[in-house]
Amino acid sequence: MSLISVPDILGTNHAPNQHDCDVVKKSLSEQEQLLEQVRTQKADLEQQLLVVTQRETQIVKSIADHRTLLQASPIRSLPAELLGEIFLAHCADSDLYDSSGATFRKSRLRLLWVCTRWRDVALSTPRIWVALSVDCAYYPTEGAGSRLSVLKRWVSSSGRLPLNIGFLFSEYRNAADYKINVFNTIFAQLHRCKSFRGRINFAVHGTDSVQRAIDQEIPDAPMLESLTLSSYPIDEPTIGWRRKLYSKIPRLRHLDIDSAEGIVSLPVKDMITVKLERVALSDLFYIVENATVLEELKVEEVDLDHVSRHSQHDSRLLDRLFRIHFQRTTGAQYASDLIMARSRCLHAFFQAISVLLDQIDHQGSRRRQTWVSSGRTSPRSVAPSFAR
Repeated sequence: MSLISVPDILGTNHAPNQHDCDVVKKSLSEQEQLLEQVRTQKADLEQQLLVVTQRETQIVKSIADHRTLLQASPIRSLPAELLGEIFLAHCADSDLYDSSGATFRKSRLRLLWVCTRWRDVALSTPRIWVALSVDCAYYPTEGAGSRLSVLKRWVSSSGRLPLNIGFLFSEYRNAADYKINVFNTIFAQLHRCKSFRGRINFAVHGTDSVQRAIDQEIPDAPMLESLTLSSYPIDEPTIGWRRKLYSKIPRLRHLDIDSAEGIVSLPVKDMITVKLERVALSDLFYIVENATVLEELKVEEVDLDHVSRHSQHDSRLLDRLFRIHFQRTTGAQYASDLIMARSRCLHAFFQAISVLLDQIDHQGSRRRQTWVSSGRTSPRSVAPSFAR
């Protein structure tokens, strides 16, 4: 029996007998073992190549970092205080009260994404974070926890400086717990708020958490000077909440609200400007009689209520009131007559105009008398001649 050479018959049309098959099977087993050894060697080499490639990447990055350090931008050498001032100038161009506050927030948050140094400088510059714009009117539940964390970090980064807050709140069934957490976080800072502008919409049938927010104690706001507030609907819970808020603001200077409901709870003696969309005549009297330094009053709609036209009111003069604006008002004429009479500035202005007109008229009369006494005809009395 002759032995066959397996390599010689591979790829041929040789028909192996039983002995040949045994030889081929043995050779096949040897080739499979050899393939396993080669694959093991290949895996080892690939692992070594991966390590070498990673090392190459590290070296390339290190070289780039070396070159970057040698060609560093001058801004890297700026002191942290000066860099913080540049950040403040950048943030000054953004509007706190844009439609949703998104542009305003991004102008600050982008500073944290550039590099570690910029992030550290921005977070250690409290004046960057003293203005806060929050919109929780329409946000879904997704990402609520992250947004609340950002809000709390923003507030903590402002240190103890006075705050300017813009707040949009609309309570609906979705994300109620998140919105109330934001609501509580915002109003917990009211004690150091200098300016507040908000739209606070409590749902007609609010959740239990919303009712707790309405019922909870509101902190004192001794620093609040400017308040802009609107709500829908203006129902009893909203009015009750506003009364509590007003009672916590002792030195308000500028007021801009949609409805004067509950305004008698607000100390108005230091107010300079007042803008009202709707006001009952009795509430208007309250403002006029108590806002002794009032300079500007703008009212869009006055409702005549139970106050009689013959009611007795404090007749003090408003020494500084120089601008009054009434618009589409049912009781505007009556209200404006009473208030105009109290404005010493406007009274003096109209009196000066009256004196000036009298002087002009008097000078015109004297000029006409001079022409008559001299036998001449006043130029104004000469009729044009059409004689040919």
